[in-house]
Amino acid sequence: MKQFNKRIFFGFAALLLLFTITIYSCNKNQLHVNQKVIISDSILAKQISISTEFESILLNISDIKTSIKNNSLSQQERIIDKNDFNEAASIKNENALKIFLLKLGYKNADIIVKNTLTNNTLFLEAFAAFPELYKRDKERVLAIFKFAFLLSKSDTDKSIKPFMLADDCSKNYAYGIEDCSEALSWDLIAAQIGLVLPTPVNLGITLTLSGLAYLKEYSCKINVVKRWQACRASNPI
Repeated sequence: MKQFNKRIFFGFAALLLLFTITIYSCNKNQLHVNQKVIISDSILAKQISISTEFESILLNISDIKTSIKNNSLSQQERIIDKNDFNEAASIKNENALKIFLLKLGYKNADIIVKNTLTNNTLFLEAFAAFPELYKRDKERVLAIFKFAFLLSKSDTDKSIKPFMLADDCSKNYAYGIEDCSEALSWDLIAAQIGLVLPTPVNLGITLTLSGLAYLKEYSCKINVVKRWQACRASNPI
């Protein structure tokens, strides 16, 4: 009887040990898989960040930002309200985007719209060069492109010219405008992602998101100018 009980005890212990080893092995394998996914996204972002396709995207966005700087409307006098956001949300084609930008005072609206459409083509080329992107959902693709965008930025991109840092008012203005411009870069990248995913949105929605990105950047700069005016009024040169 005792021998029988011992056999049961040792048999149960062996089963328990086998079960424990199996669970540990599964958890270890799952962790390994998860690590591979994270590493895969990171490597993909690094590959994209040094690719000619992504370089073309960033150069095109840089051209857009240069065109935006040459506007004919004084930001000190412009007030953004709900109607502006409603109009941006109703943009469905390139002509509507052009009219909207002209209302904001951008004299280079033609160039901005042209480069916005070019962005669509450039993103299609990027996805063709890196088809692994199609296997990710929108959130992961956005994260990959954001990481690639951050990796592509050099120290020169992040620097502010010394003459712009004469005092706190100028420093805050310089960094504020820089932040607005950088946010626009990412918003324009994000606006294009849905166009090339397995279930793509139409071009109208992409242009709507781009229009909202331009309005957001414009509103951001207005707030920076207002803060600079208040600072300068309290701290005249």
